[in-house]
Amino acid sequence: MRSSLRLALQQHGRLDLADTACLLVTELVTNGVVHTKSPVTVDLSCRSRVLRVDVHDTSPEVPARVNTGWEDESGRGLTLIDSCARAWGVRPAAQGPGKAVWFTLH
Repeated sequence: MRSSLRLALQQHGRLDLADTACLLVTELVTNGVVHTKSPVTVDLSCRSRVLRVDVHDTSPEVPARVNTGWEDESGRGLTLIDSCARAWGVRPAAQGPGKAVWFTLH
């Protein structure tokens, strides 16, 4: 996914977003695979210099932040997305079960 994302950003002249976008998409894809145990798909769009990434899974469960201690090895994903993305959210799947967790970068 990271190489496809980097290539798409290069084609849109937005390689400046590549490192952050790759970090965030990796986090969302990993969360989708680990927590929903369902197939995960990714949609990318880059319009008006804004990158939007949607990560779809078939689980209706909405992700939620958890309080983590400094020794915890997981649980910081949504905090990371909140810190790095311009915006992010969750929306129901357009068709069928599930949802998409999305973020934007400018």
